[in-house]
Amino acid sequence: MATPRRSDAGRRALLLAGFAAAFAASPAASQAAPGWGQLHASSHHPVPGGAPITPRALDDHPENRRLLRGLADALRQSGHPYRANGGALALNFETGIERVPQTLQRGVRDTRGRVKFAIVMTLDEEASGRRLWSGEASYLGAPNDEATIFDQILRILADEIGRTTKLRGFDLE
Repeated sequence: MATPRRSDAGRRALLLAGFAAAFAASPAASQAAPGWGQLHASSHHPVPGGAPITPRALDDHPENRRLLRGLADALRQSGHPYRANGGALALNFETGIERVPQTLQRGVRDTRGRVKFAIVMTLDEEASGRRLWSGEASYLGAPNDEATIFDQILRILADEIGRTTKLRGFDLE
């Protein structure tokens, strides 16, 4: 069962359904163990070098506000100029959490086990509204590791800004 982070539950469901479809289509999906992640990103237009990026959370959930502060460091470490407000580029993001049921034995399902953590990002030009880049990452992990997992996913996605990355798996520390 998904934990909504914004009032637009339909949009959230659509985004998470996209993650689920991408995950289910991957050859490793049936072998995914707790601690396994997936990432993909698309460069739609070149990202102007040196243009300051202003990150924005698409909802004001406390976890997203915390991630917003961490995104400044992630951008700087990835070599992207950061500006708290008024940057030429807007980096929008939202998060989602979904319980992943596990079949224990002959149809008995346990919904307390793994959780899928997801972050969706888009990079847009403020002046024109043109989408330059989009990226998504999800990770299966323990429910009590939310902050740690989201921090690491955020850094992985920040490193991908401006690049096209085919669907690939990753592990977190």
